[in-house]
Amino acid sequence: MAFKIYSDLSGSKSEFQTLAKLYLAWLYLYGVGVDKDTNNAKDLFLELYYQTNPIYYKMAFQLYLDLSKSQSDQQNSAKYELALCYELGKGVKKDYDNAYELYLDLSKSEDYQIKAFRWLANYYLKKDEERSFKYSQEEYRNSLNRLDIG
Repeated sequence: MAFKIYSDLSGSKSEFQTLAKLYLAWLYLYGVGVDKDTNNAKDLFLELYYQTNPIYYKMAFQLYLDLSKSQSDQQNSAKYELALCYELGKGVKKDYDNAYELYLDLSKSEDYQIKAFRWLANYYLKKDEERSFKYSQEEYRNSLNRLDIG
């Protein structure tokens, strides 16, 4: 019942559209009244996130935090988005140490390896040129491997 109401309102031009999308995202996230669907939840949270209301940044941050700890296929995607939140201070205080840990972890994942190495190389650019060069080399090597020319 609640799912249908929020679903209808989220597609309307009602003044409650944004709030309905928020509730709908939570229903999808936790599977209340509907099959659990983290992809739909994530899409709705992202839509709200890009409306630039600080409350939605915090909600998106919490979603990424929860998903980053899960064993779902969304785990690495959530870790990447969470790292961006820490890096940019969206929904949370800027924290380069937490961003660093997440990017370091992502450097072991196939999908986010290149982005992680690029961030790590830039992170060390001013602190440790040798380490920065190491991560730049890894990024370059992985890019070549992906293109099958390495």
